[in-house]
Amino acid sequence: MGHRQLKYEPHQLECQSPQHQGPRNVWTTYYPRKGERFYCDDCRAAYRKQRAEAQEEIVSQDQPETEDDGPFPNAEESLAGEVVKLIEDRGFGFLRTDDGREFFFHLADLMPGVNFEEIEVDERFTFQVKKDPSENKAGAAQSVTRLVES
Repeated sequence: MGHRQLKYEPHQLECQSPQHQGPRNVWTTYYPRKGERFYCDDCRAAYRKQRAEAQEEIVSQDQPETEDDGPFPNAEESLAGEVVKLIEDRGFGFLRTDDGREFFFHLADLMPGVNFEEIEVDERFTFQVKKDPSENKAGAAQSVTRLVES
C-alpha cells in the first residue's frame, strides 16, 4: 500500500502583518488554511516578543485586585467586552468584560474582516477565551470579532 507523501515545496506568500518590514512576499513552506491570514516568521517572532512584553507590562501596572474565582470552567467560552486600550504601533490591545476581567488581543487574533486599524476604544467585540486572566495578568483572547447587537 503506497503512502501519499506531503510535499512542503518552498513558495512565496504575502505577509499580511501591518508591521512587516521589507518586501511583503516571502519564501515559506507553510500553507495557510482557507481564510487564514499569513504572517512571516519574522513578524510572528516580533508578535511573540511584543506579547511577552505586554504581559510583563500588565503585571507591573497597579491593577485593582479582582476576586479569584479559580480557573474558568471552559477555556473555549465566548465572551463580550469593550476595547479599553490600544497599542496601535505594536498591533495589540485589551478588552474588558462587563464583570471587569481583561483580555489581551493581538491583530493576529482578529477574525477575517476585522481590521486592527479600524478598531476604536469603547467598541464592543465578542471573543473566545484562549487563556484565563490570573492575579494581575490579563487573559488572552482569540477569534475576536465585532459584536452584532440585536
